[in-house]
Amino acid sequence: MNGQKFFNTQGLWKGKRELQDLFSPLNEMESFIVYCGSGVTAAPLAVSLREANFPEVKLYVGSWSDWISNDRNPVHVIPDA
Repeated sequence: MNGQKFFNTQGLWKGKRELQDLFSPLNEMESFIVYCGSGVTAAPLAVSLREANFPEVKLYVGSWSDWISNDRNPVHVIPDA
């Protein structure tokens, strides 16, 4: 998910309601592990999910390539909102 979606045109974080609307397709999910290459782009996603009242959000700094190297790790693909 493009990190720019979390910010308004002034470069400030979107409000709680806007973030809740953005993440509304995920309302059925109880917990999240977000990741990227180094944590730089995943960090705004983690903060935005928390701000939208998703309490179980973890940042996995190992990156996608590390995660998929273990066959026991679950993978769920969420289309870009």
